[in-house]
Amino acid sequence: MWNVGLLAEIYALPNLKMNLKFDIEDLMENLGVGMKDVKPTSLLKDRDIGNLKEILTSPTKTSRPPNPNKCRATA
Repeated sequence: MWNVGLLAEIYALPNLKMNLKFDIEDLMENLGVGMKDVKPTSLLKDRDIGNLKEILTSPTKTSRPPNPNKCRATA
């Protein structure tokens, strides 16, 4: 039941949006599992996500836009 433990770890994150906390509580209730009965995992705690913002925001190399003179159809 590592996935329930992961949900418990996410639930315990500081500054987690209230709607996500509610969704996790609702899911746990529907599964019949109490939050107090679940041991949170430590999968997210020690992750190195320092360069994640850089990866997501750095511009990617794109191809040149097509040359309109070369795209004309000839009749």
